[in-house]
Amino acid sequence: MAHTSRSVIPLIAVPDPEELGPAMQACNLGERAFVLAKIETGESNQECARLAGYSASSPDILKSAGYQIAHRPRVQDALLEEGRKLLRTHGPRSIKTLVEIRDSNAVKPEVRLKAAVELLDRAGMNAVAQSHLTVTHELSEAQLDQRILAMAAELGLPQEAARRLLISPGDLEKNAIDADFTEVEPEVSPEEQARRFHENEQRRKVRAMSPEDLTAHKKRLRRDQSERAKARRAAHEAERLLALGRSGLEDLLPLTTTTGD
Repeated sequence: MAHTSRSVIPLIAVPDPEELGPAMQACNLGERAFVLAKIETGESNQECARLAGYSASSPDILKSAGYQIAHRPRVQDALLEEGRKLLRTHGPRSIKTLVEIRDSNAVKPEVRLKAAVELLDRAGMNAVAQSHLTVTHELSEAQLDQRILAMAAELGLPQEAARRLLISPGDLEKNAIDADFTEVEPEVSPEEQARRFHENEQRRKVRAMSPEDLTAHKKRLRRDQSERAKARRAAHEAERLLALGRSGLEDLLPLTTTTGD
């Protein structure tokens, strides 16, 4: 229901309430005129109050009236309603301007490109954002031990000598190959299957992480990589010793530090 006010005679044309939206219908005649003046001219609150027909007996009175009218909730709702109507009305013209900029050879290429992108965005054909995450997988201690055992078997080392070179000798029963030191095929190894399952789970968890969780995850990875680097250095030293040959290795084995049995 429209609010009544003292009689005003707007200086601009005001449509009948039936032609306006619900927010404008909720305003009185002076308020509707103020909204239309604001939308059509973009002038100050004081000038829009004058155009709406409010008393102009003094600039201060008119300025105060304009401030009060502009801050009434129903007037703000009406401003939003009419503003959206204006945007929809000028939408096709704005699109036409973008097309003209895009197709004009007199316009800089970067400006034409921006106009083309704006048109695509408004047509719903936005660019697809993609992110790529690279995960580096290191050999586990069990896999390193398997390599050591395989190389020991090729050199004909006894099992006891090979055990001294393992990174995790306590897990020998789990990591060891058969009695002849033949290498287990990775595709049929339960450890390999478990590793692949673990890696897939890790990838899924990383994709679901928030930025904060991803930062903490990267810190853990760096710490784990540091520990694995130590293990790789130990394995490298073992391979270097194995490369010396059986006779040379057996001379050096009493000098190596044992970490297991």
